[in-house]
Amino acid sequence: MPHFTPGKLSAMVKKESGMKYLIAIPTVVLFLLFSYSPQIYAQSRSYKLSLVFSSGDATINDRECGWEPRICILKADGNAMGLPLGKVKYNTQLTSFWTRAYSNGRDGFCAPTEGEVVMSNQYGTVNALFQGSTCDINFQSERLPHLYDGQFTVTSGTGKYAGAAGTGVIKGWDTKSRIAFSVKGEITY
Repeated sequence: MPHFTPGKLSAMVKKESGMKYLIAIPTVVLFLLFSYSPQIYAQSRSYKLSLVFSSGDATINDRECGWEPRICILKADGNAMGLPLGKVKYNTQLTSFWTRAYSNGRDGFCAPTEGEVVMSNQYGTVNALFQGSTCDINFQSERLPHLYDGQFTVTSGTGKYAGAAGTGVIKGWDTKSRIAFSVKGEITY
């Protein structure tokens, strides 16, 4: 067993303490560098959103959308074209709540309407919500075109459009088998 004198023991403790500092100081410095250095994030860009939707196939649940309807569901898919997404395929399902109908001021009624729109192309997918109204043109032609007017809110995206967000105004119309919509606003991704 080695013999330690107070002087040797004190020198060993100082040496041990110095080794701890030699390890601790670089560790703290590295931590501070990584914690407080500016991080580089991919910058999102904002674009003008301008799309025109046309239907390849539209189905309106006529049983519920005739005279005195309760809930009317419009399902459609087709193509949309515009900026900045280019050509996209879309599908949508909009629900009009005719039990909460109100006068449109032209001998017809409007109903609160909401639903989802999913747009996709080879670069990714953009998901959006529609909130607005569906209106009869007049009471005598309830089954003829309805007009749509509301807000379009981009909620998410995938691929190139990951983190997509945005808002816009949407306007459109439907007949028994066709729809057309246009969207104007902004999108960030």
